[in-house]
Amino acid sequence: MKIILLGATGFVGKNVAEVLEENNLDFVSTSKSTGVDLRDVSQAIKLFSDVKPDFIINCAAHVGSLNYVTEQASDIVSDNARMILGMYEAVAKVSPKAVIINPIANCAYPAHSNIFIEDEWWNGHLHRSVLSYGSTKRFLWTVGESFLMQNNIKSIYLLVPNMYGPYDST
Repeated sequence: MKIILLGATGFVGKNVAEVLEENNLDFVSTSKSTGVDLRDVSQAIKLFSDVKPDFIINCAAHVGSLNYVTEQASDIVSDNARMILGMYEAVAKVSPKAVIINPIANCAYPAHSNIFIEDEWWNGHLHRSVLSYGSTKRFLWTVGESFLMQNNIKSIYLLVPNMYGPYDST
């Protein structure tokens, strides 16, 4: 079984890497800081061609604090949309049997939600403070489902009610 961990140097990626290591699972870790920029489709194609993954754990994201995602809103949307599209396009071209695992943060839930219920995560607008990042997580689901319909690319979505802990910089 071949696993690629995208975004391995970020908050979520570092924690996922630890779990993979603790369970003695071999994986290839990548991130923009280690030289793979998913905004460049050719880099994603090369990575997936070289590794030939069975599973891709997608922790890659341009994200930060609430202030950061507001102040850098257009960059957040643009970078994340390009990473998402590039990843799925590359998988469709060179690794169509790979399963993509996508954690989705609670910022994708409606602003009015007091309790996060998975079947209701599309039932309302996002809070403006997380609009740039939360909307790209909804976009991630839309892209994944679209690539399933046309290219039979399989994705798993993990809707996480909250994320905090080791390596969190905010």
